[in-house]
Amino acid sequence: MRMREESFRTYLKFRFRSDVRQIQALRIEAEASGQKPTFEQMKAAHDQLRQDTLAKLTPVLSPAQLKKFQVLMEERGPPGGPH
Repeated sequence: MRMREESFRTYLKFRFRSDVRQIQALRIEAEASGQKPTFEQMKAAHDQLRQDTLAKLTPVLSPAQLKKFQVLMEERGPPGGPH
């Protein structure tokens, strides 16, 4: 069953917020251990989140919705860049 457009938008908002919280948690965890994560570590974490998200979305989104999601992800830009 594919998502309706309204459900798609709601889910995207949830995913973006969830990704932000996960990245913040990784940063806090690293800083609590007395280290600051490197750019490469944070980029790797972002890349892994994107791959995980695509794997979760592929079975439930239509091809058009999946393409739209990928475009939105690209528009967000690389980690650490302006959003």
